[in-house]
This record gives sequence, structure tokens and C-alpha cells, in this order.
Amino acid sequence: MKVGAHHRPVRRTIALVLAGSRGSRLQDLTENCAKPAVHFGGKFRIIDFVLSNCVNSGVHRIGVLTQYKSHSLLRHLQHGWSFLWRIRSASIAVRAAWCWSPVACWLHFGRQLVAI
Repeated sequence: MKVGAHHRPVRRTIALVLAGSRGSRLQDLTENCAKPAVHFGGKFRIIDFVLSNCVNSGVHRIGVLTQYKSHSLLRHLQHGWSFLWRIRSASIAVRAAWCWSPVACWLHFGRQLVAI
């Protein structure tokens, strides 16, 4: 095996992070934002642990699937993770779900709607 050959699969890997939970057990903390957007230890958010693990593992292509009150999470990803553009072929793509009722949510992928 060539040196560095074991890193090829990681370069082609895409991580999908499900970041849409209401977080009912966190009650007041998730009243205005999704659980992944809750602050942890000052400037960090819960989602930062997952994204940091992906980047440190060599997975630089990350998809974040949001669902519940995702505005603060989207803002955090835009401002807090904007440094990723410096890493070659690194990106975070965000897909927001459309919820018409508490039981019917959909993700939009190209021309397809996928129920979640």
C-alpha cells in the first residue's frame, strides 16, 4: 500500500449531521433555538463538537440537516465555521426542512422531497 493511500476514502466521505431536534428534555434552553444551537461553555455550541470531530478526522465535506428553529444555528455555521473555505475541498452544506405540522417534515434535495 502506498503512503497516504489510507486517506483516500476519507477525502471522498461526506458526513451528514442531523441537527434538527427540538430537545424537549432541555426545556427552557431550546425554547428559542434547536438543541444543536444551544450554547455550551461560552462561545461554543453543541454542534461544534460534532463538526470538530469531522474536521479532525479528515472529513471536510459536511452536510447539516436542520429542522426546528434553525435560524441561530445557520447564523453560527456561517460566522463560526467560515474558516473552512481555506481548507481545500472543504464545505458545509445546510439543508433546512419544511414543516407543515408537528408530524410532517420534508427535506428538499434537488427536485425531490424526502420525508423525515
